[in-house]
Amino acid sequence: MTPGPCAAGVGSVATPARAGATPPDATPPDAAHGATPPGPAREERLPDQMLRISAGKAAAAAGIHPYSDLGEMFLELVYQDLQEQLLAEAALAGVEVVTPTDQREQLMEKSGERKALEEALQQALKAAGIEEAKEAQQAFSRIAARAAGAGRLTTEEAAELQELLGKEVSLNFGALHEDAAIEVYAERIGRPVYGQQRRVNVAMPLSGPAEALAHAFPGTPCGAPRREAPRAEPAGGSAAPAEEALFRLTGFVDGMADVPRLREPGADRCLGPEGRGQRAGPAEALAALADEPLIVEVKHRMGSIKDPPETYDRVQLCSYCRALGCTRGDLVQCIREGGRPRLHVTRFDFSPGSHDGDGWDRHVLPGLYATARAVYAARRDLGARLRLLAAETPESRAAIVEEFCPHLAR
Repeated sequence: MTPGPCAAGVGSVATPARAGATPPDATPPDAAHGATPPGPAREERLPDQMLRISAGKAAAAAGIHPYSDLGEMFLELVYQDLQEQLLAEAALAGVEVVTPTDQREQLMEKSGERKALEEALQQALKAAGIEEAKEAQQAFSRIAARAAGAGRLTTEEAAELQELLGKEVSLNFGALHEDAAIEVYAERIGRPVYGQQRRVNVAMPLSGPAEALAHAFPGTPCGAPRREAPRAEPAGGSAAPAEEALFRLTGFVDGMADVPRLREPGADRCLGPEGRGQRAGPAEALAALADEPLIVEVKHRMGSIKDPPETYDRVQLCSYCRALGCTRGDLVQCIREGGRPRLHVTRFDFSPGSHDGDGWDRHVLPGLYATARAVYAARRDLGARLRLLAAETPESRAAIVEEFCPHLAR
């Protein structure tokens, strides 16, 4: 019996070294309190390490990403920056840790089609347009199917090889052409884009979401005074003292642009998403005339534009906006046709009182807090971690995660 891949810590996959490997006395934590149930004392706990949740994983951690692998996401957070502990506990659970790159190499070798696959991959990595990238992905499918037909790969292995190569092509394609998409976007809005790859690293206070909304994020709408933006941390991040933060919200924005504030023409009103607002005083009216920054998030599509955009992309954009004190953001979806980017731009309003802003404040942020607390509970419980590592299928691993995180149940 072969389980699905499970990312853990640094993009690793865990697969059983033997079927049905189950650690002794691996009982789950109490779902309501995150505590270890009665039983033998757990002395082996993971080192204290400040958890980071990236904006790109925020929807998954909040339980509103329909395509995420719960077990993969949770194990990645539990063993974040703890690779040595992951390897030791994986061995204890009877599983082997393999990186996606290693897994891809093993499958390519086993397929007997390494040369053909490498040629298709190199073609895809240099693709100037979506047509070439799609042709390479179709080649992966044909070659993997040929290897499966010859009995060199199982059907599951052929599908996994195709998926691993396809993901590599998609990620490389987006990174290769992001600058060109931003240039076209800047031309469209008539404003320069700046702050590319600006780092986001915001400490989330221990006391919870209400305190975070009141004090962790900079800026307020309608020209009110803005608090200083969060200080950027060096690459790798430095964890806040335990008494100051529960976790950190992190990431890198694709860019920022200054655009006119939302306001009624000829009126000194600061407006919400539906064009209504309170009468502003002289200072607020003057501020309303100025530009305000918005966040630019670029998504390259290999297939089609999503209209409306996916909820998880919206959550990522709002996470960046909250972290940097912006009330609006542009989600830029890009498809390259004939070597030229074609853009679809959706502007979102995340100001207080807006539909998307309130959704993030009331659902996403509390979900991030719940997941962070569950991760720390798992780090204190060796038995539960071994059960997670030894789970034989993505479904069984997700069921264990749901014991820690009821809000992630589907």
